[in-house]
Amino acid sequence: MKACGFDEPWAGIHIWGGSIELHPELPWVHRLRLPDAFAVGPFSSLTAQEFNEIRQGEGVWYPPDLSPFADEELVDQERSLVLRTGGAVVGWMIMERFDARTILFKTMFVHARHQRMGRGLALAAEAGRRLTGDPAFSEWLLFVEGRNEVMVRFLRRHVSRPGVRKEVMWRTVKRL
Repeated sequence: MKACGFDEPWAGIHIWGGSIELHPELPWVHRLRLPDAFAVGPFSSLTAQEFNEIRQGEGVWYPPDLSPFADEELVDQERSLVLRTGGAVVGWMIMERFDARTILFKTMFVHARHQRMGRGLALAAEAGRRLTGDPAFSEWLLFVEGRNEVMVRFLRRHVSRPGVRKEVMWRTVKRL
């Protein structure tokens, strides 16, 4: 490709997927819990005020590409989760139906003051535990941007195993 003028390719998006029944094989999903100061509820539980605060926070306290409102009509309002502490929404795990039997873990975000403490992973684990008994889905899928090296490293160590599919979408550019 370089001979044709393309830049060196890089890992653009990492994709993991598998059976929801694999969750019991991931010990961290069962071990990792949120402290009592945090509450988890369905996305549908957002009040009008919380909804507006999140909308107004886009680009201020969370990056636009982690907005819970992207493709809002596709968001599974009951399986998507919001994370609260001190009476404020501080994170979310957005879920979407990908196909008839697959749910997509689409967007995970936790406010900066709660990052690096495992709160986002604990929220994703909670979503996974809730899916285990859900008859609507048998498969899960998640995408992680290649630039999110910390999450890619975590998933390689703690999710990659036999039975979990892993793919990489490579990117490159050609200057014209």
